[in-house]
Amino acid sequence: VVLNAAPMRRLEENLLKHVDILIVNQIEAEALLGHPVATIADAKAGLRKLHLPCPTIVVTLGEQGLVYNSSQIPPTHLAAPPVDCISTHGAGDTFVGALCARLVGGDDLYAALSYASRAAALHVSTPFELRHTIAPEGVEAFARTLDA
Repeated sequence: VVLNAAPMRRLEENLLKHVDILIVNQIEAEALLGHPVATIADAKAGLRKLHLPCPTIVVTLGEQGLVYNSSQIPPTHLAAPPVDCISTHGAGDTFVGALCARLVGGDDLYAALSYASRAAALHVSTPFELRHTIAPEGVEAFARTLDA
């Protein structure tokens, strides 16, 4: 079960016991942690101190990438692909959808997060009128340009 905590609201422990992956953006992380999350270090420190019943938490930080942890992994940073951002509108939805699709397809957490991060980067760097054309093949092609 993946829960995207947008928009931020009180998250009951009884709900979180049934969540496998909790996803929060920077603003939601600040509300959850009770302090500013302006940097990767802030997110890592906050996740080290946070004790929730869900096994995995992902904090998305826009162009700074993301920080995630799980019961087996300490807070870890994953850099965002460098892109020229047109607009961040819809980036979170793209990230969550791509992450879920890859997890259902059998990817491990790291691979799914990497793919989702690349899908979101492609989304924010694509003109509005072309965003509807983004498909898995396009994300894979974009990833190959990053790896080259």
